[in-house]
Amino acid sequence: MRVAFRADASIRIGNGHIMRNLTLATALRLRGIDTHFICRELPGHLNDLIRLQGHTVHEIPGIEAPQASPSIEAAAKVDEKYQDWFGTTQLYDAHACRPILNALQPEWLIVDHYGLAELWEKAVMDDCGSIMVLDDLANRHHFCHLLLDQTFERPPSDYFGKVPSDCTILCGSSFALLRPEFAKLRQTSLLRRKSPQLKKLLVSMGGTDEHNITAEVMKGLCLSGLAEDCHVTIVMGNNAPWLEQVKVLALSMPYSVEVCVGVSNMALLMCDSDVTIGAVGTTAWERCALGLPAGVIILAENQNFAAKILGQIGAVHILEHHPSIQETTAIFINSLVKNPRKLRDLSRIASVVTDGQGCERVIAHLISGCAPWQ
Repeated sequence: MRVAFRADASIRIGNGHIMRNLTLATALRLRGIDTHFICRELPGHLNDLIRLQGHTVHEIPGIEAPQASPSIEAAAKVDEKYQDWFGTTQLYDAHACRPILNALQPEWLIVDHYGLAELWEKAVMDDCGSIMVLDDLANRHHFCHLLLDQTFERPPSDYFGKVPSDCTILCGSSFALLRPEFAKLRQTSLLRRKSPQLKKLLVSMGGTDEHNITAEVMKGLCLSGLAEDCHVTIVMGNNAPWLEQVKVLALSMPYSVEVCVGVSNMALLMCDSDVTIGAVGTTAWERCALGLPAGVIILAENQNFAAKILGQIGAVHILEHHPSIQETTAIFINSLVKNPRKLRDLSRIASVVTDGQGCERVIAHLISGCAPWQ
């Protein structure tokens, strides 16, 4: 059996779409499923990483001249800032993908791209068995058989009228696509948080951190009352544009600071940390699965919904950009220094958001929705 994925990574897009698809693809591959990725060669792509994990990558050029009517594209109602991510139009992207899909004839095509929607999906529908869409914006129409939005408390009704009436809609963080090590380490991580302390801090602002928020957080830590014997771990991606500056800044901090690049043991790092400061993306669900107390910074518009819900229930502490990230970081850390019990409260609430078994639940739907696999 064969599954194809259409997703991209770049400095602008970030790594999140590819990483969550890699989780699903690797789980499928362990079941003997043939997995293929169709990705553009954009600056900061992760095509080599995909291959390293055992999947076939079909590359298409990073930027191509559009070959479709602007009026047709406008009717697709895709936010321009997301369509600009891959440098062409939906129909021209479909034109590039169709020969690959036609040759593969996948039972499932999984699409995870804010720049693609119903127009693209209808253009490729004859070249695959069924289409699954990963989305967390709920801002456009899709033509698909299965839709997944792994955002906590996302109501399926947000997609009513935006997908076909017979589309199966999976919503909520119980379907979060997390690697199996998060479920495996869950009990160990939760157990260590029964006696909260503030000795190990993790900073992870995503694989690229285009605007160097990591440095602002690091400076904020220096303004806080964090004990000097605290160990700080900074996690960044191989393509992070500010990596060298962060490494230099780490040398001047009054704490033991380790900068880790392209890590493969994120679950273990989270399990071994007392608190983290990070972005709101797939890592939000990873932290919740491990009950890791977190201060989060909203880096993109698409993170607003999840951040707001998690903040409202007390699963995370939201660090505002104003007056500055440095100041709000210091205030957050100082609140934990004064009241370590807040760590336990954040952990307890976060841990109920997801149990880390979402990938298995999604695969069950994929298998049941494709008769040859039964």
